[in-house]
Amino acid sequence: LSDPGPAGYRRGPMSRICPLLVLALLAGACQPLAVEPESPPEILNNESPGWLTVASGRDIDRLDRLAVAWDVALAEARMAGFARRLAVEGRLLDPLGALDWAAPSPGAYRCRLLRFARDDRRSRVLTAFPEHFCHVGADGDSLFLTKETGTERPFGYLWPDEDPRRLVFLGSVMTGDEGRPPPYGSDPATDVAGIFERVGSLRFRLVIPRFGVGILLAVSELTPAPVQPDE
Repeated sequence: LSDPGPAGYRRGPMSRICPLLVLALLAGACQPLAVEPESPPEILNNESPGWLTVASGRDIDRLDRLAVAWDVALAEARMAGFARRLAVEGRLLDPLGALDWAAPSPGAYRCRLLRFARDDRRSRVLTAFPEHFCHVGADGDSLFLTKETGTERPFGYLWPDEDPRRLVFLGSVMTGDEGRPPPYGSDPATDVAGIFERVGSLRFRLVIPRFGVGILLAVSELTPAPVQPDE
């Protein structure tokens, strides 16, 4: 995981990470509920994905190996007796389940986390966590995503990718009472990278490989919240 990444990729610090986070979250109650996108957002038409100039070599490598992470996580879950649960989740846990028009509409979302861990007898292979709230906001032409509740709260931007069926999530994780997340790239211990995709009508997922010690894969399902979360 310390490999500097495939040749040809450039790295650099993120120039800024959501200076308007607080204002955007406060404005969330005024944002409309998400609606099914009718056409691909213009930000998905970029030919050169800018996230490659921002992501660390370690995160580029992890995203490049996402297919392997999927294979290992699903195989271990089936061996542990979760085959029926995997089938029930449908496209959410299908590595090839991504659909066109990945970009979500700004607003509040219900988020449900499924986490895959190695079968080492110390942790459950597949764990489902209680539902929580996430928020998608807009900063100019850019979208950002944050988990608003819980002990681990990822925040980051959704970057266009050369594959129009996905966005790349680059951000960091807040674990305490921080009022603002640390900038991506400032601390490898808090950096997080993942893939954001649409897997159904108004159903999205954020897939993060190796999200924590012993974790193979973290998959969050996002669906529009019928009501805004309490402030």
